Amino acid sequence: MADNISSAAFAAKLAAEDLKRVEAYNKSLKAHKQLSNLPPDLAKKQYSKLTPAQQTSLVQQYGNEDPVDKPDQVVKLLAH
Repeated sequence: MADNISSAAFAAKLAAEDLKRVEAYNKSLKAHKQLSNLPPDLAKKQYSKLTPAQQTSLVQQYGNEDPVDKPDQVVKLLAH
């Protein structure tokens, strides 16, 4: 998916600043997916290794609730 987004952004001839935003989004999405696929204890350990800015960004973009407990968060994410 990230490659498709990057390709579409490039094909749309976005400004350099917008391309940077797309790449930042792709990077955060990749981190979110990787953390979501880990067992909770390992995910917390990996999360703690991220910079404070990265941690804040992930929480702002994807929330910090368990998708099993809060499935509506997953629906909101898929709506984007």
